[in-house]
Amino acid sequence: RVVQKADFGLKLILQEAMECDLGAVDLITLEETVVERYSQLPSALTDTERSRNTEVIAFCTVSASILYGSLSENKEHNGTTLVHVAAGNAENESVLQLVCCQMTNEKLSKKDSKGNTALQVALSVPQGGAGSALYLARRSSDL
Repeated sequence: RVVQKADFGLKLILQEAMECDLGAVDLITLEETVVERYSQLPSALTDTERSRNTEVIAFCTVSASILYGSLSENKEHNGTTLVHVAAGNAENESVLQLVCCQMTNEKLSKKDSKGNTALQVALSVPQGGAGSALYLARRSSDL
């Protein structure tokens, strides 16, 4: 119920959360409602996540059209999207969730310049890509 209220604003989410058991609510899900633009993503990451995601941060700041764009747009730069970049990092499920939070399944299934979806990129990570791949697979069976 909490996640379903995300479209109506943080106040309603918190109001709904006070009326239910928060045991099943993922903290990342609540953070997702705040991160709407590429420019907001770096500040939403922990120090450890920032150090492991220099490519993600660089992607977010590559140009003004991306910096001020909505994450829901899944913008492309040099044949790849931010979802592909985040999916390519090991042990990166929480960052991937923030990146994907407002994207439709259609946008998540976009292929990069090599013809790979983000799910395929996550599956190609030698060690530590399983969590991201599982997250993307859960998001849509169309990926």
